[in-house]
Amino acid sequence: MAVNTQFMFTEGHIRLLIWMCEAQAQFIEEACDDVLKEGSRPSENLMHCREGVADLKCWALRLLDALEEEDDDEDEMDDDEAEFIESLSEQAKTDVEALRDALQVRWNVHRSAGGQKRRAPLQGLRSWLRSLL
Repeated sequence: MAVNTQFMFTEGHIRLLIWMCEAQAQFIEEACDDVLKEGSRPSENLMHCREGVADLKCWALRLLDALEEEDDDEDEMDDDEAEFIESLSEQAKTDVEALRDALQVRWNVHRSAGGQKRRAPLQGLRSWLRSLL
């Protein structure tokens, strides 16, 4: 079974990511301050983490801007586009209703045609006696 890899970020996801980046950046800054107070130099790994968190926050901010621009574009949709989308949704409703009706008919046809007719016990005895002759 294939995994569904399509995912759409919502504004809440992005804002949570930004908050997490800010918390992580604060933690890294405190770690750098502690290292500097000891008279040492922060490690390369710590500095790479600092850069990575900053890059991730920049990416999240750009994604948030793009999401807000997309929302603005949707608000500015023309009336013609809205009518076209509405007509498509009406067409989809009629298509779904037609499909439902067709499935109902097929279900009834297959259900009624499937089984054998039950025979009464006397008819079963009569057929058994004929098979003996």
